Amino acid sequence: MNIFRKKVQKGFTLVEMMVSIFIFLIVMTAIVQIFVQQIHVYQRAQNMQEDMENAQFTMNYLAKTLRTSTVLGEVTGGSVGWDRNNFIDQDGTNHETGQEGNDFHGALITNVNQSLVIYDFSQDRCLKLTFYGKGTSPDGYSGGALIMERSAADFTVDPAHFVNFNEIDRCLDNDVYVEQRRLTTGNVDGSFFASPTRFKDNFATNERLTDAIGRVTIAMKILPKNLDENDMEPVYMQTTTSLRDYPSDLSF
Repeated sequence: MNIFRKKVQKGFTLVEMMVSIFIFLIVMTAIVQIFVQQIHVYQRAQNMQEDMENAQFTMNYLAKTLRTSTVLGEVTGGSVGWDRNNFIDQDGTNHETGQEGNDFHGALITNVNQSLVIYDFSQDRCLKLTFYGKGTSPDGYSGGALIMERSAADFTVDPAHFVNFNEIDRCLDNDVYVEQRRLTTGNVDGSFFASPTRFKDNFATNERLTDAIGRVTIAMKILPKNLDENDMEPVYMQTTTSLRDYPSDLSF
């Protein structure tokens, strides 16, 4: 009797091994890609949340600052001054030519050539606010950004660049600004809409009650820094604040 069992030669062929390894690699690659994609989605959502929180903080800060400020005007293409004859009605026509009697007139400030210039009485400082397009920020930031420039805060430290409330027209002079800071993160685009006080009841005379700016609307469009609208939907934020130097006997 043969006590040794006959060995049966069984196993996988080379082709079967190669096919199995190939299928395993495909499955593992798909799992890794899904995992990496989920990490990117999470990071993108986290960055977007941080950018939104920063934009909200910036809006609240600017709203608080504008309440204690007076708006001097805009600096457009290197020229200074606030041309109130260029204020437009809601339908987009110039009030001086349209004269529709709309009591909401404003100047839309949207790009790098236009800056909202204000004087903050709580800080005794000139502030210039500018939305810079993607890659055009003066601090070298690659995304779109809101930049704030400020005059000197202390007369004793820097008298040449300090502006007191008796000479606020100097805020329209670019030479008074000695520091700048970026207020936003991510890729932020936006605009300011400054509205002066309304006209008297007789709109045909174009007689204004005052030239004071009564309110400013801040609008922002927010995306993560390295993305554009083709990659994901932007988030829009907007707020409007009334200025305290707006005449108390007027209301909308």
